[in-house]
Formats: sequence, C-alpha cells, structure tokens
Amino acid sequence: MKKFLIGILAVAAALFVVVNVFGAKLLAGALENQIGAPVSIGRLNVGFSGFGIYGLKVGRPEGFGFQEKSVAEIPEISVNYEFASFFKGKPHMSLVVLNFGDVTVEKTTANKVNLLEIGAVKGLTKDMMQGKPAKPSEPAKPGQPAKPVEMQIDEVRVNIGKARYVDSGAQPPSVKEMDLGIHEEVFRNVTEPADLTKDIIYLILRKVGMSSLTGNLDLLTQGVGGEVKSAIEDVKDKFKL
Repeated sequence: MKKFLIGILAVAAALFVVVNVFGAKLLAGALENQIGAPVSIGRLNVGFSGFGIYGLKVGRPEGFGFQEKSVAEIPEISVNYEFASFFKGKPHMSLVVLNFGDVTVEKTTANKVNLLEIGAVKGLTKDMMQGKPAKPSEPAKPGQPAKPVEMQIDEVRVNIGKARYVDSGAQPPSVKEMDLGIHEEVFRNVTEPADLTKDIIYLILRKVGMSSLTGNLDLLTQGVGGEVKSAIEDVKDKFKL
C-alpha cells in the first residue's frame, strides 16, 4: 500500500512537472484559437489550488493592415480554482486576477480597430449597427465551429494602467498615451471566456473613448452612415458613453 501511494504521488508530481514545462505553449495555442490573434506566454506555474500565468502577450490580428505589433501585455494572471472540478467537465474558479501592462488601441485608414478584430468580438459592432443580435464568437480558423468552454468563474478582477491610442490612418500617424486608471474592476459569475473578453475590450474602449475622443463613438463608428443613429445611441446607453 505504501509503495502504491508513493507511486501515485510520483505520477502526480511528474504530471505537474510536464504541465509547468510544456503547458505555457499549449495554453498559448488554445488562447490563439479562442481570440484569433498571436499569443505567447513566458511562464506557467500550476499547483493543486491555483495557477499563475506570467509574461502573456497578445499580438496584432493579421490581415487588417495594423502597424502596431502588440495589442496587450499581461505580466501576471492569477487563478484560484477547485481542482476536482476539472474532472467533472466544468472547471470552477473562485477568483481570477488580470494585471495588464501596456495596452495598444490602433485604428487604421479603413477604420479597423485592433481590439474589435479579436475573435471574441469580431463582427459584433457591425451586427449591433444593423440592429441584429450579437453572434457567438467566431473561431480563429474558417470552417471550424466555435466550441464554448463550459466553466464557472465566481469573480474576475481587472487592473489596467496605461494605454496607447494610435491612429495609423492619420497623416502623419498620431499617438496618444493615457492612464486608464482601471483598478479592481470586478466581473462576477462568468460562464464563457468569450463574454469576459468582450467585457474587458469594451471596458478599455470606453475608457479610451472618454479620454481621447469627443464622446461620439468615433473609435467604433467613424464612416458609418446616419441611418444607424438609433443603434449608436443604444450602444452609448449600454456602455455609458
């Protein structure tokens, strides 16, 4: 019996070593598929009651003419979870803390905004402008159906300091730096990662819009005709712009 228990512990320890060594690359690949943009992770530290992700970077969505290579850097993500829930098919996390570093919001000549081309929100603005209900997040690869991950996150805390707003379509390109001042912004009862991604992206856009624009949703709707005025007002009301 003693040898059996020692064997179980040895296997468990080996699994944690494998996850900590190779997990960062696997997780980065999964996140790329979820958000539709390049992702890299510096280090992953997994334990029985939680894990930490360090040095996560999100690159620019390809194919839209963005000049800025980076969308966001997140030096640290900490997660507290119920270990047994992973074996039940629905992971339960009591607390997730996202500590952002630099965030870059870029708008191109074609009025494409890098954050709005992230997989979880791609096409959402267009549908809202046309009065259509929001579609589920699109998969990163065409032809593959989106497969939402079933999970329960009791509380998410988001901290974001500084951001850069880059209008690469202007001549010459303009750059504005600002302090977003997002500290301990809380989201509760999260069940789908795509919804959390949308909430955080719109939180950033709302802060950037209030700081650097004129309060008229230029960042989201520049170049759109007047027939969508009522839809724009709905968006303003929803996000308190």
